Amino acid sequence: MDNIPLWAQALLIILLLLFSAFFSTSETSMMSLNKHRLNFLVNQGHRKAKRTKKLLDKTEDVLSAVLIGNNIINTLVTVLVTTLAVSAFGDNQTVLSVTTAIVSALIIIFCEIIPKVLGASFSETIAFRVSGILRIIVIAIYPIIVSINYIVKFLFRVLSINTLEKETVTPQEIRAMVLDSSIFSLHYRNILINFFDLEKLSINDVMTPKSKIEAININQDIESITKQLKNCYHNKLLVYEKNIDKPLGILHIRKTISYIEDNSLCINTIRGLLTEIYYIPQHISAIKQLQYFQDRQERMGVIVDEYGEIQGLVTLEDILEQLVGEFTTSIPRVDDYTKDKNGYYILDASINLRELNRNLKTAFDTDSAKTLNGMLIEYLQDIPDSDVCVKIANAVIEITQTDEYAIKSVKLKVI
Repeated sequence: MDNIPLWAQALLIILLLLFSAFFSTSETSMMSLNKHRLNFLVNQGHRKAKRTKKLLDKTEDVLSAVLIGNNIINTLVTVLVTTLAVSAFGDNQTVLSVTTAIVSALIIIFCEIIPKVLGASFSETIAFRVSGILRIIVIAIYPIIVSINYIVKFLFRVLSINTLEKETVTPQEIRAMVLDSSIFSLHYRNILINFFDLEKLSINDVMTPKSKIEAININQDIESITKQLKNCYHNKLLVYEKNIDKPLGILHIRKTISYIEDNSLCINTIRGLLTEIYYIPQHISAIKQLQYFQDRQERMGVIVDEYGEIQGLVTLEDILEQLVGEFTTSIPRVDDYTKDKNGYYILDASINLRELNRNLKTAFDTDSAKTLNGMLIEYLQDIPDSDVCVKIANAVIEITQTDEYAIKSVKLKVI
């Protein structure tokens, strides 16, 4: 080293530091790559992406090459700087300590922190550019890499460490990624989040309960039935005899239009137009029922419990509304959200809790009770008299009307 000019030695140290920075940047950028985007670019025929993926398919080879190169260079830098210090100042312990501290600071700042921050920030750009050089390095020192990897795998076997297990992405992690993503608009993000929530919902959460089903009693006179059909908001109606627990079938409103126009509609005609009812078990999940609707080419079904008794009715639109929000063709429900002068909403107590949470931003638990009436009875353990006032979650609720069997109406204010 004594025969080499001081400037040449300094230049050599700077070059080694640059190589060390290169290895650090390469390691971080390769490991920080978005694997899903990389696979997408490979499928699109991106040449550099293909080369990079081939390298990452053997991650242990890339890491071994990078770490071998980085450690050899960092060791050389330390030796060269120490030799320079000894040549200039002699074997002085204080000088050696200061020199070691300076070298460590240079390596940490310029060969570790700065390169790794850049590698993480611009992972795709850097990884695609360095992949060609890394491939050459891996080929050049492949015998060394194979030897080291063999020793490492032997140690893993001795310690019973399985490195072949793949980490899977859970729905919760995907949900968090969607929430944090700025790629999608708020509307599309909400749809994706609602899709994950749909898996948790049973059909009970989205159905129209039996007490609120609009249906036709075929025992009525034909004038009343015709009037009901003319004012109906639905495409299909359930038809029953005497009471709704004795359904006869489903009537397609469109099929009755011509009969209504020429005043030829009669009870026998209605019976002839009925189609078979599609029955749905009570505890099926909403996402599973969505699939069944598609498989069976159905759009409406009647929910029954284990005893075969009707619990409610659900349509394809009811499930889809959980994803995209209510359709503009829904039945008008202005009265559901009437507000008095004190800021209280006047509500029918049979209203669905999920609907309230969605529209009024309340925070009611929907795991046990499904309706406002059910939640209040569960909370109070009784059917109370009117004028009882309670605070549940983020809402104050005043019961305004009850009967022997249920709470009928309430006043609600969101806090």
